[in-house]
Amino acid sequence: MSTGHAGSPTSVAVLDAYFAALDGRRDAALAAAKRVAPAKDDDAEDLYLVAVGLEAGGDHARACWSARFRQRPPSSRAGPSRPRAGT
Repeated sequence: MSTGHAGSPTSVAVLDAYFAALDGRRDAALAAAKRVAPAKDDDAEDLYLVAVGLEAGGDHARACWSARFRQRPPSSRAGPSRPRAGT
């Protein structure tokens, strides 16, 4: 269950990231995806769309982290360490 509700900042950021990626707007996709806190959003679909935005924006490490985070059961999503820039 997503912590965001329709029209919430998280829901809007998720959709902004995804549609910007589809439109080829790399910077906008990355900026929107970074507005989402994966540790606070337990919706696998949201996390997938965030990973799409991160990947489109060139943040491959964080996209991989988001994708791996999405695959974990919600009870174990207390927060793996985030990737460091350049890793």
